[in-house]
Amino acid sequence: MMTFLLATEIEKINIRLLAKEIDPVSDDIGEQNLNIDTAASIIDAQQIETNITINGAGRGERNLIAVLDVKLAVSKSPGTAQIGDVEPNGWVFAKLASGALVPLASGTAVELKSIKNEREQFEILEGNYKGVTASITTDKNRFTHLCPLTGRNPASSLKLFRDRWILQINSLGEFAVLPLDARDMIFPGSYKISLPDAPHQGGRRLRSSAKHAESWFRIGDEGERYIHPGSRSKGCITVTDLTKWELIFQHLANSRLDEYHVGIMEVI
Repeated sequence: MMTFLLATEIEKINIRLLAKEIDPVSDDIGEQNLNIDTAASIIDAQQIETNITINGAGRGERNLIAVLDVKLAVSKSPGTAQIGDVEPNGWVFAKLASGALVPLASGTAVELKSIKNEREQFEILEGNYKGVTASITTDKNRFTHLCPLTGRNPASSLKLFRDRWILQINSLGEFAVLPLDARDMIFPGSYKISLPDAPHQGGRRLRSSAKHAESWFRIGDEGERYIHPGSRSKGCITVTDLTKWELIFQHLANSRLDEYHVGIMEVI
């Protein structure tokens, strides 16, 4: 399966089908070009059939011809995509019309609007910048930083047990966290867990052990309490086992309560 991310003004795409028989002496090659209409409002899969003629090459095969019958299924979906998991930490900085830069985490849903001058313009669909129009440039090889939007899991359910300082995440397991002293104590109650807001420098030194160590999940909608990996805490829920952070990150990043939150944490 191949996915093309196209600006709305692009009405046709050209696909070159290349068939090659790898031969020790001389490769036999055939090709066919297809023009596919993307302007038509076709949501259900189109069936496209074509033939590729391969002419024999080399001694003893010049008069041989092979014909491949190729069938393709083509479908069109809305222009929704997500920020790809780029190096080195999964974050990109998108440019607003004002020229300001805003951080977007891998997995952030966007709606592609146009592709011009090697920049992809889109509307941000979730997180702190929901509803804002921004753009990012393609990489040095002119490859996109966007990828197809993946399915979301239901809201994650978390529990923090203060009697033994364990963070329990539904269907994932239990994880040791740093105990909080009375000065920084988090009180019993229910807290929404927000999507990552920006890369946090406190996790940068841990990147060699966990690529997404800079992606923290805020507890609530304001303040400086987060769920994050590490060995220090100022009132945060700090997961001490770095080998488990990628598992936790992927689970939370793919969960959705709504466009701003990944789930709810109960503090007991």
